[in-house]
Amino acid sequence: MLNIRTPALVLAPLALMVGSASAASFYWSGANTGDLHCEVEGGGRTTIHEDGSFISAVAVDVPGNRVYWTDSGSGLVRRAFLDGTGVEDLAISPDSRSLTLDTANSRMYWVDRSTHALHRANLDGSDASMLIGGLDTPDGIAVAPALGKVYWSDFGSGTIHRANLDGTGAETILAGLNSPQDVAIFGGALFWADAVDGVIRRSALDGAGITALVTGLSSPNGLDVSSEGLLWTELGTTSIARADHDGSNVTTLASNLGPLSDVAIPTPGTLALLGIAGFGVARRKRA
Repeated sequence: MLNIRTPALVLAPLALMVGSASAASFYWSGANTGDLHCEVEGGGRTTIHEDGSFISAVAVDVPGNRVYWTDSGSGLVRRAFLDGTGVEDLAISPDSRSLTLDTANSRMYWVDRSTHALHRANLDGSDASMLIGGLDTPDGIAVAPALGKVYWSDFGSGTIHRANLDGTGAETILAGLNSPQDVAIFGGALFWADAVDGVIRRSALDGAGITALVTGLSSPNGLDVSSEGLLWTELGTTSIARADHDGSNVTTLASNLGPLSDVAIPTPGTLALLGIAGFGVARRKRA
């Protein structure tokens, strides 16, 4: 992740449906600016949080009406309502880099580079604990509640690991990688972004059958996957792009955004509400 202080990106406020993510196609965060943004119905964008800090990851809980983020500048894990109001400090994490939600079990997981550990807490921040320590430079994290597994990448050691949701049974499933950053799980597959290689790859959940999906990218870091495809941020081009699950139909959705850290899809199907398919850029007008 970049560590460059840049001026806050101020965007014109647009109408956002409070208490619902049906108007939102995706959320994204600006690295080193403390900005959290939402792409909204009608083809616009709104800033829902801005404090000049360093948001490193974002995750969305639509049924719970909450957006969560890790703030490496203030050393906190935080959340707010989907419209950005009601900000709460949930946990202390000096250098948290990625965050994932297990809403089925009302848990959140994150990795922290300063503690070299994987942490877990309830969604309200209670019962926080360190599950796995001794990590090198952990970066991305994803959870598969139905399988009882949590996955994470380690940028420093070039590895991807998994463990049971309580932290037991940790194992390395991929090694010898260049610079794995964010990871995501969808459709029985593991996806990850490699910033140095400029590639987004996919494998089976046990690490077998690696396939390069999208190549030639400029430092991809944030990644999310839904039924509508892949969505990622690129530090090098300061843009957000998408592709189908097989890596085809790559489309840039937004560019010239400044340094980026993460992107999150609120829920499958929200983009269909915008009258578009697969994160396409054509949008329907407001009624």
